[in-house]
Amino acid sequence: MGGSGLIPMHDCDEFVYGQPGVYGTLGAPALGNLPGSRQGASSWTDNSGDFWLFGGWGTVSSNGGGCLNDLWVYQPVPSLQAAATPTFNPPGGNYTTAQSVTIGGATPNAVTQITVFMRRINSVNKP
Repeated sequence: MGGSGLIPMHDCDEFVYGQPGVYGTLGAPALGNLPGSRQGASSWTDNSGDFWLFGGWGTVSSNGGGCLNDLWVYQPVPSLQAAATPTFNPPGGNYTTAQSVTIGGATPNAVTQITVFMRRINSVNKP
């Protein structure tokens, strides 16, 4: 087949500067654990929906960077209940006077965030 038989490799002396990893205690999941910035990593999703991330090169803790040999797994929580569609009273529409709006929903402890955009529309009648 030809070629040199060499597999191109990244020079681990050159690395990505960025966010360092927070590794915590091996085998002890914690919300604060975080993979650091990297490039050239391998990633996949397994049949259970877990996302895996392995290696690459990038930022290692606070000691600079280099080749990474770490394995991370993110396991989504399937038991989270989807929030019900919120209800609005009065219903959406065009109103000519100020309205008090009540927002409700059937999902316990759900937080509803809304953004209201207000604009004035000027219409011009043309002959």
